[in-house]
Amino acid sequence: MPTDKPVLLAISHRNAFMDSLALVNTHYTQVWQLARGDAFNNPVLRRLFYFFHMLPIWRERDGAGADTKAENQSTFEACYDILKLNGMVGIYPEGDCINERHIRSLKKGICRIAFGAMEQFNWDLDLHIVPVGISYSHAPGFRETQLIQFGKPILAADYKHQWDLNQGNAINLLKEDIEASMKKLVVDIPKGHYHHDIDELAVMMSHRRCGKNGSPLEILNEQRATVARLQQTISEHPEQMTELVRALHPYKRKTRELQLDEETLDEGKQRKATRWSVALALCLTLPLFLMGWITHALPVWLTRTAVKKVVKKDIFISSIRYAVGMLSLYLYYIILLLLGILLLPVAWWAIAGVLALPFLGVFAWEYQRRIRLFARVQKVRRLLRLRDTGIMEIYAHREKIYRLLS
Repeated sequence: MPTDKPVLLAISHRNAFMDSLALVNTHYTQVWQLARGDAFNNPVLRRLFYFFHMLPIWRERDGAGADTKAENQSTFEACYDILKLNGMVGIYPEGDCINERHIRSLKKGICRIAFGAMEQFNWDLDLHIVPVGISYSHAPGFRETQLIQFGKPILAADYKHQWDLNQGNAINLLKEDIEASMKKLVVDIPKGHYHHDIDELAVMMSHRRCGKNGSPLEILNEQRATVARLQQTISEHPEQMTELVRALHPYKRKTRELQLDEETLDEGKQRKATRWSVALALCLTLPLFLMGWITHALPVWLTRTAVKKVVKKDIFISSIRYAVGMLSLYLYYIILLLLGILLLPVAWWAIAGVLALPFLGVFAWEYQRRIRLFARVQKVRRLLRLRDTGIMEIYAHREKIYRLLS
């Protein structure tokens, strides 16, 4: 990532505001990001967005009408000025936010900004267009993994000859090159009949190969490799893909019925020594969990209630939960701090207690996750002892899937 050149970031978009927040935290350089124009209709929010270095980009469905080019001209000119000063401008060229694992066909706006800036300054800008891929282990979830990858820069100056010959072709060529570069940075599963099946199979294989503790990059690369193999199988041996899907569908149906998952079914979790050690750890740390749960029940309830009332689409769950949770939690901690200072004989006790609260909260959340996992593992052990037909079918389908994938 050059810091002394004008940079136009082409960013994949899966998780609303969380994509923007994470991107800002990757570099000390301020990133000006383009956001949907209708969010700027409110005058108060408009001033706030400008303060956060956000600029409006209008689409037809945002109320700009058919002539979005005219509506966006002032934003484009602002981008030219930022790039002239070796600034960074971030744009989501897919045009909308959908939590699906593929790069959608790009809009031409990013190409118009790139070529507009080059023409504005007589092709003297050393403009770098940097593709950015953002991936999530579970986009709506709390304490999940996010991976941001920056690709090899595309130099706008390399397209001058094509631009001089035919501007329309130059825009299409640059758009195709950016799209191809973005696809290399994420798990890109083409839309089609097997889209969701390939997604689930890739996740299963990465779990088998990398485990729960694999690095985000290892997991991403494993899933990309599985997707590539499955795409090749569809083309060359469609009967094998059909056999895989015939094992996958009943496997997923049965695991949903019994509320199980891959982590629960791992052989390592089923070992007697593992189960006894987990049970002992849960018993010994129960007091810490109770402290964390009791002190955080109110802000967690407020956050969940707000999300249920406000969120209409799944893609906004993480962003709204982050914003509401952050505000309510900080306010809650301040109130507890003031009450502690007033009621406790020593002020430092209150300060130390409040400083410990975030760690207790995270511990309580992790404890709940682990005790649910432990309960599911015990359920599997019980079903296996009873030779339950459902669990036997699950393991049979699971082994067949992994055999075929391998």
